Amino acid sequence: MSMIGNSIQSCRIVNALIVILIVAIGVGTIQASTGIKTYGYFSVNYEDVGKLPDKTNSPGEFTYPHLNLMFQATSGNNFRTYVNLSGDDADVINVRNYWGEYVYRDYLKFRAGKIYRPFDLFNEKLDAVPTYLGIEPPELFDKDHLLLPRTDNFLVHGNIPLSGNMLKYAVMTGNSEIVSNSRPVSWDLNYNVENYLIGTSGYYSNEKDGPVMGVGEGSPNGGILPWMASDKYSVLGGYAQAKFGGLLVQGAYWTAKHNAVRDPAKVLSINRGRLNQRQLERFGLDVASPTTADVKTEAKYDINTYYIRFGYTLPEGFIPGVTWELTPFLFLDYYSNPETIAKKSDGGDNEAGVSDDGKFTKPTIGIAIRPNSSVALKIDASTHQYKWTDPADVAAGSKNVHYEEIRFDLSFFFE
Repeated sequence: MSMIGNSIQSCRIVNALIVILIVAIGVGTIQASTGIKTYGYFSVNYEDVGKLPDKTNSPGEFTYPHLNLMFQATSGNNFRTYVNLSGDDADVINVRNYWGEYVYRDYLKFRAGKIYRPFDLFNEKLDAVPTYLGIEPPELFDKDHLLLPRTDNFLVHGNIPLSGNMLKYAVMTGNSEIVSNSRPVSWDLNYNVENYLIGTSGYYSNEKDGPVMGVGEGSPNGGILPWMASDKYSVLGGYAQAKFGGLLVQGAYWTAKHNAVRDPAKVLSINRGRLNQRQLERFGLDVASPTTADVKTEAKYDINTYYIRFGYTLPEGFIPGVTWELTPFLFLDYYSNPETIAKKSDGGDNEAGVSDDGKFTKPTIGIAIRPNSSVALKIDASTHQYKWTDPADVAAGSKNVHYEEIRFDLSFFFE
């Protein structure tokens, strides 16, 4: 079986390289023969997770998280179109997002399509892996526990000059990734003063929405968990960025307030053996043979998360004879979600959902190596820290535990 697995892995790597070659040739052909601007990114990633506190161990794995080919065209002075094709795991090509835009003035633009939401420092640029520090996004954008949907349908935005500085705003609505006919509203406002940026974003689901995915169908595409009958929630927070010479500092804090109703039948469909004692009590499943009458349907809870990121680009000549750009970085992530569970296939996540209290912190240290503006090699290591009770030794109670991850990512930009 290992030989078969290695052969499959080798074939996938070869396929990925073939796709990359075809894309590179295709981009050059399109660029030369049309007025369409074409560019893209791709990356190869390796991750190795250390032994978990429950003694399980995961083998290291190669993945291809980014293969994006983007097309952008301008028609006259007022219209723009954009398409972003994604090759998920270098296997399937799909349309990640697309939009058409009318520019009345720089301070008033209208965009429609499937659009990445202007939110925080990262949501609009997560595909552009060579351009930002780190390999993994902040926890609010982790696909296992998204704080809110990443895309929506209609955007009004613009840039307003103020005393030589820039104020940017965005207001967005639609029903992307929402199963009901509600129209959630989100906004983003930021002010840029030379090397400083400060902003705030928000999201409000103005009706009680049901989940996009059911229990057993994996992680949801937004903030509503699969075992809910409805969930009216909002997200609010702020972010900041500052540059001091070669030092880049980024930070943000977000809170999501949920007013939800659990669906008793869906709650009962969760395997109780996958829940810890706190989760059993929270859902009303801490009885011998629970029924729908035992399920606690009211679910009012808050999710809180923050991140702090530091990166310092070493001055040229710092290492004699080395002309590559070297940027060591240090991150700290915190995430708290009292409602989630551990099993990802049931809609939970294996980070906050594993802990006794739904909380974890994740320090990360690493370095980005850039031989030129088109190539980035990133190496980092994280440690997940949380509280956990060993099911085989419940009497010992909760204890502080941790496990480590090591990642490598080689990414390229092409145009």
